Amino acid sequence: GWHVDDNLFWPTDSSSSGVNVWLSLDEIPAEYGGGMAVSPRSHTAEWRRDAYASIGSTPTLPPEGVSPAQLRKTFGQTCNMASLNEEINAKIESTKLVFDYRPGDCLFCHRWLFHRSTIINEDGMNHYDDNSALKRYTIRYERGSAKLIQGVNLEPSVLIDPQNSGKSLDEVCEINNKPFYPRCWPPLQVEEKKLQSVGMDILSQEIFPLAQKKKIETIQGLMAAGAGKA
Repeated sequence: GWHVDDNLFWPTDSSSSGVNVWLSLDEIPAEYGGGMAVSPRSHTAEWRRDAYASIGSTPTLPPEGVSPAQLRKTFGQTCNMASLNEEINAKIESTKLVFDYRPGDCLFCHRWLFHRSTIINEDGMNHYDDNSALKRYTIRYERGSAKLIQGVNLEPSVLIDPQNSGKSLDEVCEINNKPFYPRCWPPLQVEEKKLQSVGMDILSQEIFPLAQKKKIETIQGLMAAGAGKA
């Protein structure tokens, strides 16, 4: 459903204004669904604060730190605008833009622009008759000075070391001596590229699998705690 790149998708606090790049690797005609729709200028809309409140988005989280109970409450609500606020969902839907995507096409959008995947319709199911998943890829661009959300977080760097919570992306990379957030600008020198590449290999082969395990355990703990209180 309609959402912004809040704490479920984006690691930094609400003061940051990153850019999300959605890259199509397949032919995805708008008439069949399966692409990405956007709501133009929704990142500056008058109703956006009400929308954030409806889905428990990052701007509504306490700056002093997110507790397990708060994360549990908002977890999974990010994409449920249709059921949580029908009025705002209808406003966003009325402004929807969809596109024909070809392999290599990129959609650049502000982190706080409302967007959603489009459902593959019946004609699309016939068109994509091999039942293979459509291939898409996303890249997040953020300032190195942007800070991670304080408190409980599902971000890999925080799962590995909770002390990274609240630190800037540059600080996390420097303190841990690992490119959790690879630098793309200013351009790296040759030796810097080599070091970053080696660090990214270590992250992907050793650290991220451990972080994924911790993420699953954290989510299971949050859900179990919620079920216990119910």
